[in-house]
Parts: sequence; C-alpha cells; structure tokens
Amino acid sequence: MRLLELNNLSCQHSEQQILHDITMHVDEGEVVSIIGDNQAGKTTLLQCISGLGELGSGEILFEGTPVHDLSPEKVVESGIIQVPEGGRLFSTMTVRENLEMGAYTTRSRKDLKMRMQKVYALMPFLEQCDRKPAAALSSYQQEMLAIGRALMARPKLLMIDEPSYGMPPTSTEALFRVISEIARQGITILITEQSLQYALYVSSRIYMVTNSTLVREVACGVGAKQMAA
Repeated sequence: MRLLELNNLSCQHSEQQILHDITMHVDEGEVVSIIGDNQAGKTTLLQCISGLGELGSGEILFEGTPVHDLSPEKVVESGIIQVPEGGRLFSTMTVRENLEMGAYTTRSRKDLKMRMQKVYALMPFLEQCDRKPAAALSSYQQEMLAIGRALMARPKLLMIDEPSYGMPPTSTEALFRVISEIARQGITILITEQSLQYALYVSSRIYMVTNSTLVREVACGVGAKQMAA
C-alpha cells in the first residue's frame, strides 16, 4: 500500500524556494532514507510533510488523502509523527514525563501504559533512568528518548531527521539497530541522513537530494533485515 506520496512538491523558507519539483513515495512497511549534504533541504522537506513548512506548489497525499492543507496538529492526528533534529526534548522534565508528552493527541491516549512498556522494552535504559531529567542524558540517550516519545504517539509514519548528527560511530550503530528493530515491528519510517553508510543499513530505498531537488532513487534490497542480522 502506498502510504505517503509527494507530487511535484516545491517548498519555501522565508520567501526563498528551497526545494523544487519533488516527487517521491513511501510504501507501508518500508524504511526510506533521503540522503543529502547539509543545507540540501532535507529538514525543510520533513517540515512541509508535517505541516510546519511553507508549501509553494504540489501535493502531499497520506493514505490517499491530501494533507498539505492541514494544520500540524491535524497532520499528527493523521499518524505522521516527526522526530526533529536534536530531539527537542523538554529538558527539565523527566524521561517518563517526556514520553507521556508524546501521547497528547486523541488517537494516542488509548493503551498508554502498554505503549510505555513497549518503549521501555525497546530501550531498557530509559526505564532505568525514567525519573531523571532529560538534560541529564547523553546525546545518544536523548535521541533515543525523542524516538521513544514519537512512538508514544502511535505513528503510522515515523519521520526521523538526521538521527546520526553529532553522534560518535558506536552510538550511531546502536541507534540504527534500534531503528531497524522499530521497522521490524511494522512501523513505516522515513529518515533524512547525511551518512549513506548508515542509511544503507536500514533502508529499502534511498532518495538522493542535491541542488534542492531529487536526482536519483536507489533500491537497496535488504534494508532493515541486514541491520538486524
């Protein structure tokens, strides 16, 4: 099933066009990565999908329904959940409180306790320090917490912006193993990354972005299965 479709999308920022004529798709159950250098427009693209960016032209379809005119709140309610670069946690709140904040929407309030336990099972260290403030965690742990908070919102499409940014290699490998496990559990994922190496670990397909437009689509074939092996 085609979950997300972008058709001839152009995005702007401060009246400057950042992305041009983007056409791509994400099928249900896939892990798709968008690869490009810094300032290539990857974050702008996710913001447009989330309803936070300024759409110049084109359309965004989610489960076959246009969402490009929806408010960010309505986009979240539809099941599109974004993990922003750097996580943007509530630093003075505890780990548990941050996770609970992920379940603020109407569709995500059901079975909150069960989903909390699933997040803790996926990332056991979060349960071990669930009374600590988010600011006390390492950068790797904070990124994991941000992903856990997003999972609390019951995503149909989980979008993760630059997960490896500022991470040492050992932490990045651990991070992508967790992303691989999330994909194995059936959640569709869209990632932006600068590192082709790590994107190849988990992705079924990769889109390359340069000069503010998509220039190539690459089928990876193994994706998450390779990382989980």
